[in-house]
Amino acid sequence: LALLSIAALAGVWAITLASTRKLVGPIQRLTEAAQRIAVGELDTPLPGPQHGEIGTLVFTLERMRRQLLTNIDELADWNETLEIRVAQQTGELRQQQRLTRQLLRRVITAQEEERARLAREMHDGIGQTLTAVELSLGRLTRTLPPQASKAHEQLEQARRLTEEVMADLRRVIAA
Repeated sequence: LALLSIAALAGVWAITLASTRKLVGPIQRLTEAAQRIAVGELDTPLPGPQHGEIGTLVFTLERMRRQLLTNIDELADWNETLEIRVAQQTGELRQQQRLTRQLLRRVITAQEEERARLAREMHDGIGQTLTAVELSLGRLTRTLPPQASKAHEQLEQARRLTEEVMADLRRVIAA
C-alpha cells in the first residue's frame, strides 16, 4: 500500500510537472514576445496559434502588433507628407520675402527720386523766385530817396524775411 501510494504520488507529480510545463512554456514565449513588442521590436510575429485563453491572448497580441506596424507606416507617410508641405510653405515664404524686399527697395527708390524731384523743383522754382524778389527789394531800396526812412525799414524787413524763407527752403531741400 505504501509503495502504491508512493507510485501514485510520483505519477501525479509527473503529470502535474508535465501539465505545468505545457502551460508555462507558451506563457513564457508569449511574455517574451510581449516584451519584444514593448521595446519596439515589431517585425517578429508571435508564436503559432494556441488553443483556449492563451490562444486568444496570442491572437489579440498578434493583431495589436500588426496594427502597430500599420500605424507606424501611416505615421511615416503623414510625416513625409508634412515635411513636403513644410518645405513647400518654406519655399513660398522665402519667395514672398524676396518679393517684399524687392518691393521695399522699389518704394524707397521711388521715394528718393520723388524727394530729389521736389527738391529740384523747389530750388528751380521757388528758390529763383525768392532770389528775384530779394534782388528787386535791393534795387527798390536803392531807388528810394534817403528821407523815406519808413519805406526803407519796411523794405529791409521784407528783404530779411525773404532771406529767412530762402534759408528755410535750403534746409528743406538738403533734408
